[in-house]
Amino acid sequence: MNNYPIIQLLIVEDQHILAESFQRLFSEQSQFNVVGICTNKVEALRALSLLKVDIVLLDLSIPEHGKLTPNVDRGFQILEYLQEHMPHVKSIVLSSYNDYSLIKKSIQLGAMGYLLKNTSLTELLKAIQQVHSGTKYLQNQVEGILHRKDLRNETTITETVQLTRREKEVLTFIAQGLTDMDIADEIGLKKFTVSEFRSHLLRKFSAKNAAELVNKAHRQGIL
Repeated sequence: MNNYPIIQLLIVEDQHILAESFQRLFSEQSQFNVVGICTNKVEALRALSLLKVDIVLLDLSIPEHGKLTPNVDRGFQILEYLQEHMPHVKSIVLSSYNDYSLIKKSIQLGAMGYLLKNTSLTELLKAIQQVHSGTKYLQNQVEGILHRKDLRNETTITETVQLTRREKEVLTFIAQGLTDMDIADEIGLKKFTVSEFRSHLLRKFSAKNAAELVNKAHRQGIL
């Protein structure tokens, strides 16, 4: 028996057969536990409010509720919710979409992993473990899509980072030199939650420290 913590997974996937296949696969792995399967946005938000979740495996294109038509906006809204209200819960997008703009927006909204549905079980398990440890994971094919597009755009203005209202608030306090504890006292959050927001901001701006973060935010006109 190993001493690794069991990773609590929430699967958000509107294709029942696929979702159940994932559940069976994870049930054969001792390190993973599927706490729930949700087929739409409303179910997912309810589950997140009730269950202990470490990682959300998210299909971007899901319906709002019931049998409504799936839409990628619903997936983005879940990512936004996690950023704003549950920054400690990590997310991995598992999608059939290989479009640059959807991949880029997912990452900007805090997704720590992005894999296409043609990925292998071995790679999926590796991605979950890596994201759980706090490191981003992008499938090679996804990295290639981002790299080729970024090369074509290298002479254009850098795309402005998209922030939630709470992230902007935390960023403003960081720019003022406040510690995580000071910020927590100012906005009524736990220090741990503020630290998660700080980590999200550093990743979004590809910054190594607070000084670089603030400098990049100024250059983009966010501060």
